[in-house]
Amino acid sequence: MWAGECYDMNTDKGGRTFKQRVWYLPTSQILIADDWNVSGLAGIVERATWK
Repeated sequence: MWAGECYDMNTDKGGRTFKQRVWYLPTSQILIADDWNVSGLAGIVERATWK
C-alpha cells in the first residue's frame, strides 16, 4: 500500500490524500491496482484463477 496526495496546479498546494493498494503477481506478471479501496479485494485476488 502506498499513499498519494492530490495536487492543485492552480493554487500550487497539496490537498486530499489517498491510499492505493497494489498487488504484483510475478508468475502471471499481472499488476492489480485498487483505486477504490474495494472491500474484500485481497480475498478475491487470493482465490482468483488467472489464465
